[in-house]
Amino acid sequence: MTENLWPEFHPTIRSQTVRRLLLEAGEGLAERTDNRVRFVVVSRPLDPPLHECFLYAPDLGYRYLFLRVFENGDPYPVSLITANEGESTLIAKTERALLKHLRDIFHSDLTTKQITSLLENVV
Repeated sequence: MTENLWPEFHPTIRSQTVRRLLLEAGEGLAERTDNRVRFVVVSRPLDPPLHECFLYAPDLGYRYLFLRVFENGDPYPVSLITANEGESTLIAKTERALLKHLRDIFHSDLTTKQITSLLENVV
């Protein structure tokens, strides 16, 4: 057998990108809903970069645009635009601020109503 000519690849420490942070923050939704509703992030390499966050109910084949996040810097500040009644925009200048805004959005009454409504329609 021929010798492996490829170098050794060692995992590197990944930086906490906005996309990765959104994905990790959203993972808990599937856990809380027994995978009946998921948080899905679709990233677009626009100027500025855009991350569209959806609530997805696979059993219904339904996805709802929940949140848009624009990277206005490198990557901060970011703008969070909720897709709820009457769009609102929040600005996060740091990762910590982004996490706080996400927590507030996830815990809002409107979000709870949206998720509960989706769960009621899943067989």
